[in-house]
Amino acid sequence: MAPLSKSSIKRRIRTVGQAAAQCGCDASTLVGTALRLWCESAFPALPKPSLPYSKELAAKPQIPAFVAVLCELSFLEATYWLSSAYAMSKDADYRQNLAMFFTPVSLTEGLLKDLAAQGVDFSSQSFIDPACGGAAFLAPIALHMRTALLAKGFTALRLLKHVESHLHGRDIDKTLCQLSKHFLYMALHEEIQKSGYTPSFDIRVVNSLTKLSAYLGTVDVVVCNPPYRKMKAEELSSLREMYKDVIEAQPNLYCLFITLCIRLLRPGGRTALVTPTSFLSGQYFAPLRKFLIRNADIEHIGRRVSMLP
Repeated sequence: MAPLSKSSIKRRIRTVGQAAAQCGCDASTLVGTALRLWCESAFPALPKPSLPYSKELAAKPQIPAFVAVLCELSFLEATYWLSSAYAMSKDADYRQNLAMFFTPVSLTEGLLKDLAAQGVDFSSQSFIDPACGGAAFLAPIALHMRTALLAKGFTALRLLKHVESHLHGRDIDKTLCQLSKHFLYMALHEEIQKSGYTPSFDIRVVNSLTKLSAYLGTVDVVVCNPPYRKMKAEELSSLREMYKDVIEAQPNLYCLFITLCIRLLRPGGRTALVTPTSFLSGQYFAPLRKFLIRNADIEHIGRRVSMLP
């Protein structure tokens, strides 16, 4: 069977959205219903997802058809498209405010490969994504951890507890945090099934720009696809003092997230970020460039890619 095109998958997501609208289901229920059916088919040993579920929506033919598409894709590609289905089903203002554009799998794997080449150890170091969205980084990091820990002879239980204590995610959207947590269960389903242990993964609903002070200067590796949009004046009043080193006029949100990611690192830690290239030039980004020169060594800049949906 020929691989499905991006446009084909997006069309299927739109038909799922239409079915959800007919049932009066919101975006959280849409993805929760699809996730439940997907797990019943491919990950039956896992606990049921915490997201809302609709029997009426599950009975619509568009939903199992979409789940069949997810089952055709690789696990990480499927998580990307289910997260994208949530974003595409939210109203435009909400999507724009949270800058819901998720990281393609090829880019995620490229960044993690670069980190490994630079000496990052997935079997011992701690990781955090302060804008974890649909686990675009968390799930592949968990898989890299799994491979590294199995190579060291870790039992299923010890492996799960290691990931539980070394992998952290934060996001402002509750549904995306619930998705992220369940995607980690799915990534490590074999160990969960073998051990009978269900981890309490550290995925929390917070505003990372103001609520991560306990982690500053402590994390080995920070990975992030920071939200990109121009900030509103009213948003900046509570952030100006905390981010005064980099705020110039009306900054882009990703400017503050880059700053946060650097501050989270322990001495010698590393961060991998998906960013536009605009911070490399332009008057308003001059404070950020000075901050980076003072506080970080830039080891690699890759090419820019388009984001979906």
